[in-house]
Amino acid sequence: MAKHKGGISLFGLTSISNTAAEALAKHKGKFKLNDAASGIIYKKLSEEIAFEYRHYDRKINLSKFTSIDIKAAIALSYLENFDRVLDLSGLTSLSKEAAKELVKQDEEVSISLSGLTSISEELAAEIVKHNGGLSLDGLTTIPDEVMKILANSNGDFSFCGLTSISGSAAKALAKHNGGCWLDGLTSLSEDVAAALSEPRRWLSLSGMTTISDETAKILSRNKEGLGLEGLISLSEAAAVALSQVSGWLHLNSLTSLTDKAA
Repeated sequence: MAKHKGGISLFGLTSISNTAAEALAKHKGKFKLNDAASGIIYKKLSEEIAFEYRHYDRKINLSKFTSIDIKAAIALSYLENFDRVLDLSGLTSLSKEAAKELVKQDEEVSISLSGLTSISEELAAEIVKHNGGLSLDGLTTIPDEVMKILANSNGDFSFCGLTSISGSAAKALAKHNGGCWLDGLTSLSEDVAAALSEPRRWLSLSGMTTISDETAKILSRNKEGLGLEGLISLSEAAAVALSQVSGWLHLNSLTSLTDKAA
């Protein structure tokens, strides 16, 4: 079939062997495929596949693709009608050139790049130009110099792959004006808590199951809201401190409160 010189439509195809996929990928004509088949046959997101979404009005899930070419990134930059989520979490690499096109998305669009496990200063300098949300949950470490660059963004950031953060990285991140999700952290030193307690943005620390009274007091400086979804207990002193948070306070894992804490 790959030798067919015309277009091939395979919308009903939901599964295919690796050998067959490799053969079909050599087809030089046009393909019309559903998402499942295109993700199997093509690991690279092409311009043709990207343009299939030009009239899409829902969240765009392209997480099956592990790479993207520059023409596809340009095509995605012209999409306007979809539901504000562009999932590219399957990408394991991203060129500066492709990133430059992707960040042209409207500031209301959230882009997931959670398949990236490392990020250079050059790439950070490009993606930080996006003023919408960015998910970089695949990063388990972020060098201080890269964090300083990322902190220049005005959009929301999700760094849920981080299980620890240095004081210097936290100080760099404190300059970031958007919301920040750090749900991979299970503990927080007082100096890091102080650096992250920027009153202008939402902060989520839902990986923490306990919190000291002093850390609660420090975090209470946040005036835009605080996510502590993982806390399973809360002392009366910590409850008093956290009551000073002006925005939403998410404590959905608590199953009981003392009268004084309430």
